[in-house]
Amino acid sequence: MTRNGLTRRSVLTAAALLPLTRFASAQSGQVVATAFPGPYEEAARRLPGVAFAKATGAQALIQPVLAQEAMGRVLAAKSGKPPYDVVILDEATYLKSLKDDVFEKIDPAKVPNLQDIASGFGDERGVGAFVAAHVIGIAYNPTTVKEAPTSWEDLWKPEYKGRVGITNLNSGLGTAFLAEINRLRGGSVENFDRGFAAMKELLPNIAAIAANPGALATLFQQGEIDIAFNFLSAVEPLRQRGVDIAFARPKEGYILLRNSMHIIKGTTVPDLAAAYLNANLDPAVQAAMGQNPYVVFPTNRKVPFGPDLSPYAKDQDDLVKNNVITDWAAINPQRPGLIERFNREIHQ
Repeated sequence: MTRNGLTRRSVLTAAALLPLTRFASAQSGQVVATAFPGPYEEAARRLPGVAFAKATGAQALIQPVLAQEAMGRVLAAKSGKPPYDVVILDEATYLKSLKDDVFEKIDPAKVPNLQDIASGFGDERGVGAFVAAHVIGIAYNPTTVKEAPTSWEDLWKPEYKGRVGITNLNSGLGTAFLAEINRLRGGSVENFDRGFAAMKELLPNIAAIAANPGALATLFQQGEIDIAFNFLSAVEPLRQRGVDIAFARPKEGYILLRNSMHIIKGTTVPDLAAAYLNANLDPAVQAAMGQNPYVVFPTNRKVPFGPDLSPYAKDQDDLVKNNVITDWAAINPQRPGLIERFNREIHQ
């Protein structure tokens, strides 16, 4: 691995990404696009950002910003020029933002890679595309946890007293985990009582409540926790750097989260925005994103799961059918109340 975190294989792949379809004529210009802070931001600059520049002659200005913050800025500027041309969002934020009518309809002729979106990753509303997928599993320290965990219920084992890490519900990671535990304990999306009862039972084991997936993963580096739930894409970069951390599949299945990308209404560069979305769906770009250290699951059905992803899923169909997809449409209206209850009952 190079110092900046790219493997030699990723660099070579990035260099070979094109030719992409030159549906946007070569021109000077710039598209402003968001990326999640951290490894995803680096990946966006080096992979779709480079591919887009080569295809169009324009530049992608990548802005690291969390999804809810990005949409807050978009809404604040709704009557004028939007701060971004393209945004990437978690599914919860995407669904919540639909009512605000800020997404352009996608013209498939300008985003030809849309035709290759795998089942389970299309946007039936036609205002975006799911460009990436992530799985939540069990992160653990293989030095202190001698047998790999096999179930979410393992986090409740008495031997992990004071050694479990979680996130709060401001993070989609924490909300997705609560929803899954609530389901497994017999609750429903209309009633989270059983999920909160389970979290209260977990309290003696909880060593720390992190604000986000990156902060949670860092707790392994600091030796503060031995086991947690987290994204593969948050765990793998640390493992690549030699941190004692591993990733296990719970028998109940991974939790699958999808990231969508959208063109914002009012953009002054709609063709370039479409070109950037297309670059994010390009098979070579998605194949490179699926390699270490990023391990982002591709949504283009032309992209096979390589050796860095195949241990976790065979292909997109396996990813969707054999894992759990959070019902964000049902959860979103309740989320402020869930956060308030979590802060009152768990994060005291």
